[in-house]
Amino acid sequence: MIAARGMLAALLLVAPLRSDYEVWWKRAAGAVRTMGLMGEMGEAELREVALEFLGPERVKVGQVVLYRSHEDLERAAGKAGTDVSYESWLTLLKYRGTGCPEMTEITKIGRAIVQRAVDRECRTKRAVLRGEKDPLLRRVDGVELEILHIVFQPLDYSEKVWGKKSMCLQFYVRTKSEVSIELAREFLLEMKELSRMPEILVVVRNDAWFIEDSAFPAIYPFDGPVEHIPTKEEYQVSQATCGWLYPGPVSWWCEWSEEACRARDD
Repeated sequence: MIAARGMLAALLLVAPLRSDYEVWWKRAAGAVRTMGLMGEMGEAELREVALEFLGPERVKVGQVVLYRSHEDLERAAGKAGTDVSYESWLTLLKYRGTGCPEMTEITKIGRAIVQRAVDRECRTKRAVLRGEKDPLLRRVDGVELEILHIVFQPLDYSEKVWGKKSMCLQFYVRTKSEVSIELAREFLLEMKELSRMPEILVVVRNDAWFIEDSAFPAIYPFDGPVEHIPTKEEYQVSQATCGWLYPGPVSWWCEWSEEACRARDD
């Protein structure tokens, strides 16, 4: 009896933790899918769920994200309001701190799937689950880009307007090369062709400080611990451009050149 109890105790010690999670959202529109989970879930089970959800050939852009707690979801969320100033962002940052959410994100673009994870100490892990290359690292016209963050926003009016469910996709992209309207345009058109979504926003910067973009987290969590908070002056002189596709011509504006900042239709 004692030996049996000892064996049972040993099994309990090595047994994986029981999954205890909820599905917070689950949305699909054409070739695009997104699902949010909250709670405890083993890595193997999360991968299984994500690969089943994102795996079908018809899914071209998709994401499954697991947050460990409500606090983590709040920390990973964007900023309140649509008109975000440097000062309001700094206030939010002081409230939340520079720590990271504990979360795992599995993203599919095209056929490739990558997993990114971060803990509250901003320690990160990254692994390609399907395909030969990380789909978040891309080349457009010979220029290297990194997709930092994707927002999947349901369009409630889409069925009435277009006769089918659609989402607005928002891509936040970083490049070490010079930021240009042409670069953002080529990336936007590539994502339009891939996703077949009618409404797409692309923002390109030389850094990860998308301070005035309400949908982007206050702190980008997958670069590791924050070493330097940009001053307002540093942020204002950094290069950025933005493209918006809303059925019809693509409208552009940018934040780094007086001459180029005027919106234009192409």
